[in-house]
Amino acid sequence: SSSPVVMPPSVPPARFVEFAQPYLLRLAAEVRARTAPAAAGGPALAIFAKGATHALAALAAPDSNYDVISLDWNTDPAAAVATVRAAATASGAAPKVLQGNLDPGELFGSPQTIAAATADMLTRFDGHPLIANLGHGMLPSHTPEALGAFFDAVKAHAGK
Repeated sequence: SSSPVVMPPSVPPARFVEFAQPYLLRLAAEVRARTAPAAAGGPALAIFAKGATHALAALAAPDSNYDVISLDWNTDPAAAVATVRAAATASGAAPKVLQGNLDPGELFGSPQTIAAATADMLTRFDGHPLIANLGHGMLPSHTPEALGAFFDAVKAHAGK
C-alpha cells in the first residue's frame, strides 16, 4: 500500500529569507550574467515564490534581476502593486511586471462569475504592467470552457 502524500507547511518568512531568498536572487543573477537583459533581447526572468508575499520587496528590487513576479491567489494585487511601484520609485528603475493572480477555484463558477472575478482582479492591479494569469495552475477538473471564459474576460477588460 502507498502512503498518502503529505505537503510540507509553508516556509516561515524568517526561514524563507535565510534559506530560499538568497538562492533565488543568486540564481537570477547568475542567469542574467550569462544573458542579455530582457530589454536587449534576452530572456525575461520570472519568479513564482508561492506564499512568499513577505519577500515581494526583495524580489521587486531592481538588483533582483527578475523581470516578472508571479503572484499566488492569496496575494492582494493592490498591495503587490504598491510594493513593486515603491521599489521602482526608490531606485528610479522601471517597475517589475506582475503576473497572476486569479484564484483557480473561480474556474468552477459560471461564465458570468468568472468574468466578474476576473474583472475585479484586473481592476485591482490598477493599470500596472500585468500578465493576466491564474494564481496557480489549473486542476484536472477544470473545463476548457471555464478557461475560455477567463480568456474572454481578460480580452473584454483589455478592450476597455
